[in-house]
Amino acid sequence: ALASSLSNLGLAELETGKLAEAAEHLQESLTLMEEATGPQSLASTFPLKNLGWLALKQGDTQAATDRFQRVLKIRQALRPADDLTIAAAHRLLAHAAQQGGDNRAATAQLLDAIRIQARVSGTDHPETRRTIRTLQSLATPTEQTRLDELIADARAGMRQQVWQAISR
Repeated sequence: ALASSLSNLGLAELETGKLAEAAEHLQESLTLMEEATGPQSLASTFPLKNLGWLALKQGDTQAATDRFQRVLKIRQALRPADDLTIAAAHRLLAHAAQQGGDNRAATAQLLDAIRIQARVSGTDHPETRRTIRTLQSLATPTEQTRLDELIADARAGMRQQVWQAISR
């Protein structure tokens, strides 16, 4: 409970610009969480994610990428492949890449996120559409064509799944 409270406090401090205090509380939260649940636990991904956001606010895209990459690896190891928290981790990595000026890496991460979101929630879900809009803002014409194909394939797959469910 203390680790979660420290993480929440650190996040509030992060949002209000108290970066030094946020860093202290988020790091303490991560340390406590890892002691209680292990360094590869899902619980540790929350303070890790917040430490990644802190690094972005401080302009350290490499530290943010490292933390977000660790979040992704933990979630991939412990969650089903189509879990939306994995898509969220891809979006975090895309944000860090974009802030670091690497639109190609951001595009790849966003595509990975969209693949999961489209399978789980559909292409018309607000979160999926938000990810698609972010990707469209980065995409070259060739990538835009690929994105349109991906969305069309996802919609066709969703229609087929619905049809199969109705036919049973």
